[in-house]
Amino acid sequence: MISKIMFVVTKLKHMKIFNIICLGFIIIFFSCKKENQGEKPKLSPNHWGESSAQRNGLSWTADPVCWIDIVDHSTMLIELDSSINGYFLTESLTFHEVPAMTGSYDIFKLNGSDDRKADAHLYFWESDVPLGLYHVLEGYPNQLTISSYDTISKEVKGTFTLTLLVDHRPYPGAPDTIRFTNGQFHGRLYK
Repeated sequence: MISKIMFVVTKLKHMKIFNIICLGFIIIFFSCKKENQGEKPKLSPNHWGESSAQRNGLSWTADPVCWIDIVDHSTMLIELDSSINGYFLTESLTFHEVPAMTGSYDIFKLNGSDDRKADAHLYFWESDVPLGLYHVLEGYPNQLTISSYDTISKEVKGTFTLTLLVDHRPYPGAPDTIRFTNGQFHGRLYK
């Protein structure tokens, strides 16, 4: 009889432990915050303004972040960041060596030399991991125009047309070429 009672007590203790463990998993499961799927990622305070274009014929928007070259102070970098599927997959269309003055500038393929020619590329990122890269496809009208640059407010406005060729495919089925037309941006330089 005592052994039966001990068996029942032991079984109840195990059930109590099991119930506590199950309750713990339920609490953890329901208290975990889900990812903000479909929400725009939080941007740095240096992102300011707006940008848009037709990307392979479809509407495309981006958030600009622009800065002056800290070495020569005569060129700027214009980065247009576009979130594709919420936080995790982002495109960064970046123009380098753009003169910090109004005018139209041909855009060339980034070649790693110090030739001071304006160039561009398009990176695909997942969080902070690079996934893919497109370079300028030469022989097409690749141009960036700075239509206004206010040296006091540091606001810069312009337009762009660009055709890019895949260098490293970011995801299966990514296009071989990406063409930006009717591109425009309005950003503010920071140091």
